[in-house]
Amino acid sequence: MNTMSFVSATLALSIAASASAQSYDFTINTDASSSDRTTGVTLPFAGTMIGDWDETENPDGTQTRPGVFGGSGNQPIDYGANFALDGSNQSVPSGTFSLDVDRKISLARMNGLALDILGGQPEELDSTLTINYDTFRTFSPSSLFPGGFDIPVPLGAINVNAMDFMQTGEADLILTVDDAGITTITGLVPGELSLEIVVLDQDFGGMSFPTAFPISAELIENDNGAQLVIQSSFDLDQEIPAAEEPFADIPIELPTVLPPGSIASLLISGTTGTGSITGGFSIALVADGEGSGCAEDPDMNGDGVVDGSDLTILLGEWDAAGGIADINCDGLVDGLDLTIVLGNWTGA
Repeated sequence: MNTMSFVSATLALSIAASASAQSYDFTINTDASSSDRTTGVTLPFAGTMIGDWDETENPDGTQTRPGVFGGSGNQPIDYGANFALDGSNQSVPSGTFSLDVDRKISLARMNGLALDILGGQPEELDSTLTINYDTFRTFSPSSLFPGGFDIPVPLGAINVNAMDFMQTGEADLILTVDDAGITTITGLVPGELSLEIVVLDQDFGGMSFPTAFPISAELIENDNGAQLVIQSSFDLDQEIPAAEEPFADIPIELPTVLPPGSIASLLISGTTGTGSITGGFSIALVADGEGSGCAEDPDMNGDGVVDGSDLTILLGEWDAAGGIADINCDGLVDGLDLTIVLGNWTGA
């Protein structure tokens, strides 16, 4: 076992064994949460394209013929291309997670973070096709397409149907309390970011990338449970594997070159190469938590002694339905909890 694994295992045992841990189940408040991000996707591909002419089904369709002077019939044209998506968007994330808070060892463990960054609403990104082909002619419409250089073709908006973050490993976060009594939680949550995009009739719904989700949060515990206010920002720069299957006969409308002003209707086929995805994420979450366990510890502020500070906490939560001052876990802060505090009194 390496040093990091040993430390992680030790922290896990510490939290599991501690009776002072307070557990919460959180749900992200969609009325108070937001996500801002930029996303860029590039995907190279190559193959052949041909006019959509068909002798019986589409006799008035476009025909393609290689070279300056063409020839006869409808013939395929070689090409290379790059597909690009780009845009900036906002969304309202949704999701759930749990949190075990242990003030005695200054740690909080986050479990099961499942974040739907788009909140179930597809987003649109602008798309552009940059294509380079051999010189060819079209008929219906009649036009010459000089080859050998890149030509950008705007394709309009394409949907990103899903963007999710799923926690994949344990996340032991650092808990600190400042002089004003504000509790902060910081650290990294390991996971995977997955996307679902359909490009050129290819479903790239299986794209997932290992990503560390940084947490900087303020924990506010109250009579009814807790609230966690999270700020997170991170960058993404990952490779997109080439698709295993080729695509065939995807319709594309190519603006004519000489003369301009018309549209050639083509069918494009080919295979995709290795692409990339980049992005910048800024996520603000407000999550509301319900207690799923009580502290069972009269040292409520975790300072190592049971004294006036703990008594102040208990009196401040008197008659509350649970919470950190519900030491005997009966769902009410009352005289029974006061008796436990006084029976364990160690301070002045």
